[in-house]
Amino acid sequence: MEDFDPNLLSQIKQQPEARGQLNIWLGGKIRLMINSGGAVNPAVRSTLRKAIGAPMIVSYGCNETCGPATMTYVTDVRSGHVGGIGVQFDMKLIDIPEMSFSSLNKNSQGFSQPQGEICLRGPGVVKQYFKSVGRSV
Repeated sequence: MEDFDPNLLSQIKQQPEARGQLNIWLGGKIRLMINSGGAVNPAVRSTLRKAIGAPMIVSYGCNETCGPATMTYVTDVRSGHVGGIGVQFDMKLIDIPEMSFSSLNKNSQGFSQPQGEICLRGPGVVKQYFKSVGRSV
């Protein structure tokens, strides 16, 4: 631990030779990073990818889907999305007018930017909570 430089992440941007050093400090066996909360800030994703020297998969899921419902490919380095829908799910985006969320929303440049409530169904979605008979998800 005493060999870890707290300025490593800023050094990575300035010194290409520092790339992969965080992986070495963590034991040198990291081959893949998985983020399972949602989209990652592009700068954070890029910096971590360089610091650890491993690709990052980004996924979206929740307890009720028993893990990821969407996931990026390991070769996809673009940021700002959480990948495609898993084959075990059907997904629907529901408009929420009171929040101005619509599947037809566009951003300031006129490009599609759908918003709404994500609804999933399929064999990967739990039917009810454990020990809560009659209480659906």
